Amino acid sequence: MGNDEVLGLVFDLPEAEWMAEIRRLRLTYDCARAPFPIEITVAGSSGLGWFSPMQTLASINAHVRTLAQRVPPFLCTFSRVEMFPQSRVYYLAVADEEPFQSFQRALAASPLLFEATEFSFKPHCTIAALSESASPAAHAELAAFPIPASGTTISSLSLYAVNTSTRGCRHVGRLPLGA
Repeated sequence: MGNDEVLGLVFDLPEAEWMAEIRRLRLTYDCARAPFPIEITVAGSSGLGWFSPMQTLASINAHVRTLAQRVPPFLCTFSRVEMFPQSRVYYLAVADEEPFQSFQRALAASPLLFEATEFSFKPHCTIAALSESASPAAHAELAAFPIPASGTTISSLSLYAVNTSTRGCRHVGRLPLGA
C-alpha cells in the first residue's frame, strides 16, 4: 500500500438493479463518492476506524479470513432511508443490524489494530452526501430513494485501499464468508 492510502473492510453487496440509481445519485450530487463501491463498511470511516498502517496486509488478511470463515452468508434487507445527524449523508438502514454488529465485535476483539475515528459504527449502505448548498429538491430526491424490495445475500468481505489525497479507491482483496 502507498503512503497516502488507508485500508478498510466492507461487506460486499451483490450487484442489483437498485444500485444503478445510487450510482446516478452519486454522479449527480456526490462525485467524490462515485468511484466507491456500493457496500456496507465494517472498518474504515466509522466504527473501528481504518486498519493501522503498523500491520502488514498479510497479517490483516489472515485475521480477517479466520473471522470470515466463522460467519455463514446471511440475508440483508433494508428498512428505510435515513440521514446521519449533523450531516447530509443519506443512507439505507439495514433491518437487522445484528450480523454486522456481531462481526464488528469479533473484529474488535481480534489482535488487529485500528486508527481512531469520530464516528460510531452504524451498519448502512451510503446513498450519497449532499453539499451544504443542496436544494430542498435534492434532499427530497435522496430521502425518497426506493427501498429495495427483496433482501440480498451477503457472502463476502472486501478490503479496499483509499487514497487520502486523491480520494481514489482500489480493491485489494475479497474474502468469502463461511468458507
